[in-house]
Amino acid sequence: MSFSIDTIRSKPTKDHETKLFRSYLWSILRNWEFYVLLLIAGWLRLYHLGSSEFNTDQAALFRMAYDAVHQGLLPVTSNEASIGFANAPGSIYLLMPATLFTSNPIAGTLLTGSLATLSVAITYIFVHKYYGRMAAIFATFLYAVAPLPLNYSRTLWQPNMMYLFTMLFIFALFRGVVERRKGWFFPACLLLSILYQMHPTTIILGSVLCLAVLLAPTTIRWRDMFYACLGVGIVFFPYLLWQLLTGFHELPLMVMQSRAALIDKQAIFFEGLLLGPYSIRSRPSYPQSFGKLFYPYLQPFEYLILALALVTIIVLSGTVLWRWYQQIRDRRKAEETRQRFWQSWESFMPRPAVAGLAILCAWQILPVLILTRHSAPIFPQYLFMTVPAPFILIGLLPGTLGSWDNARWQRIAKPLLRALYVVLAFLVLAQLMGSVANIRDKTQGYFRDHGSQESASYYEALDSSLAVLEKAEALADQYHARRILIATDRSTELSMYYLGEHTRYPTTVYRADTCLLMPRKEDGPAILIMAPYARTGKALALLNAAKLLGESARLGGSPYLLYALPSASTNEETSSGPVFAPQLQAAPSVVWQDGSESPLVTRWTVRQPYEPGSGKRYVYEMHAQISDTVASLNSSCTLSNAQAGDQLIVSFQLSPTNHVTRPQKVAFQARTYTMEPYNPTYGPFHLATHRLVSSSPASMLAPDGSTLLTLPIS
Repeated sequence: MSFSIDTIRSKPTKDHETKLFRSYLWSILRNWEFYVLLLIAGWLRLYHLGSSEFNTDQAALFRMAYDAVHQGLLPVTSNEASIGFANAPGSIYLLMPATLFTSNPIAGTLLTGSLATLSVAITYIFVHKYYGRMAAIFATFLYAVAPLPLNYSRTLWQPNMMYLFTMLFIFALFRGVVERRKGWFFPACLLLSILYQMHPTTIILGSVLCLAVLLAPTTIRWRDMFYACLGVGIVFFPYLLWQLLTGFHELPLMVMQSRAALIDKQAIFFEGLLLGPYSIRSRPSYPQSFGKLFYPYLQPFEYLILALALVTIIVLSGTVLWRWYQQIRDRRKAEETRQRFWQSWESFMPRPAVAGLAILCAWQILPVLILTRHSAPIFPQYLFMTVPAPFILIGLLPGTLGSWDNARWQRIAKPLLRALYVVLAFLVLAQLMGSVANIRDKTQGYFRDHGSQESASYYEALDSSLAVLEKAEALADQYHARRILIATDRSTELSMYYLGEHTRYPTTVYRADTCLLMPRKEDGPAILIMAPYARTGKALALLNAAKLLGESARLGGSPYLLYALPSASTNEETSSGPVFAPQLQAAPSVVWQDGSESPLVTRWTVRQPYEPGSGKRYVYEMHAQISDTVASLNSSCTLSNAQAGDQLIVSFQLSPTNHVTRPQKVAFQARTYTMEPYNPTYGPFHLATHRLVSSSPASMLAPDGSTLLTLPIS
């Protein structure tokens, strides 16, 4: 099927709009490939979503949405951007319906995947409407099976929600630029403001909006501008409350891109990564990985699609400029008066079909060019605003080549276009192979989570977290335990804080870097979940007679360990130890382990209860002075809650460069404070923010009234 950019229909009369819409909708529904496309796109984006990542950002976003719904809060931020300012809360409002009836984060992941699937359907409708069926087939299938956008769209994260709104934004621009209808400016501005809520870099699409205004200025009415201002004001109202609350102190961070900038090829590299036939930057190393098997065969297709994308941009941009030049030349020849052609803006602007192609080219080119100059580091998600522009442009290439009016060209056009269609078909198959291999590896755990030590960040699948909690509840049923304790590390901390609030048993979550929490005598033994790479936490658990009950497998890495942890009554009583008022009571002496990374181990009894709360944490900071020649050793313990009578086992790590002989006594200092979500009131609004606010630290006092408590070494 051939196509020409000059065949785009301009605006119909209002009398025919309803009839044309029904006719067009029926033509879409009669196309068999539309259903195949939805089936493939939906399966790729929604299959086994439990294998998707659920770490820090995912837990923070879903918690805010859940708390907003169930506590009646008005979200004014989402999470924190990498350069330090608060992101706008639009993604939280999108997630809120998903939290109405469930606390399971799979609902948020399902929503993200569904939005991405819907964006594929809108892409097909868009390309079919303006450029024909054949262009729609290749453009949309390339987008539907592209591995990197697909990989991100399977994860709960606000940049992954923008694909649908980007396509609707371009649809709105085409309504004004190509169809020359009025009423497009308001939805375009509204959609751009929603896109900004997904990621601040999407403000770059404002340049494409400005181009659309220049191409179709007579389609904008005064009331459209009023509605646009009103709509943008409503969308940004919660975020404006946050800025008013903070005195706009984040504005310098938000404009930091304008200073100390450098120019490099990072943006171009990431744009190429979005096009490639696999979602990774290097060959997989896992032995059973499908990606490792397919990688050598897919690598040539990476260079092929990059070359094709470059040729497409050159050809389509050149076509826009040439058609525009021809239009200006023809109008100049036909000018009967001496009035210059550029004095009439309408006569200077390109025809609707050419203007639409100019919008598509600008959508692809401008964000990449603008992001080549940046002051802060950029990441692949900064280019999500261009998706699916490159796939649409590649889908338009055959039709554009076929529309060239040249006798010699037409003689070779047909065999060339057939070859191009074959190349596009092979590209779709290659992209599909890469996507299926990636999904298979992620769902089967055939990858490395990159976790190896307590301080490392690693990939944590939602199914892995939910499975270990389910096993812990089953063990609690079996052993008649009253409590579950979860020892976390850097990667699982926020996710387990949220999930631990929704278990069937009273659950305490704490950081296992240097601490172990033991249940009080009244509660008896507890079920302990140990983070996979918490070496210190495991050592402290074994030191205190924890019994290993089993493991819980994790996708891509070491398993969780499940222990039966005895209550504090089975260990040394601390009732005779000195009080570190008002919260702790020390054991009469502390333990020194020669040759250990954490030679100093202390035991403290919690003297007052700490009630659980949504996102609330209790922090102990301790300092141990061993000798005058060694700097004080520091340790901290963070808990979600605790009961009076619980025991806190705190270890202190010694630097490898320090060689310390066994001391006779150790002097301790300690202070405690509380962290909880900052949910202030502003006028009549009870706000929800991403920020944690800390209470004033309170120093603990020894029996003599000083802040130093000296204990002997046993």
